[in-house]
Amino acid sequence: MLRPEKLRVDEKALRDEAGGFDRLWQVMILEEQIRFAWHLVEKVGYDGRTGKVRVSFKSSGVKELCQKGIAG
Repeated sequence: MLRPEKLRVDEKALRDEAGGFDRLWQVMILEEQIRFAWHLVEKVGYDGRTGKVRVSFKSSGVKELCQKGIAG
């Protein structure tokens, strides 16, 4: 079974879909930004040999944010 966390994301498509997210992010206070990232990101890894960063996302993160609200 293919896990959503392992899918590669096309950066341009992601930016296009995100649309107004940058504006939202800019008006969030630091604590809201931290809480938002905490709900979405499961693990961040860095390979010093290749210089690549790998981010694993929590599959339930978005659902939890919607149920509680970002500031909840």
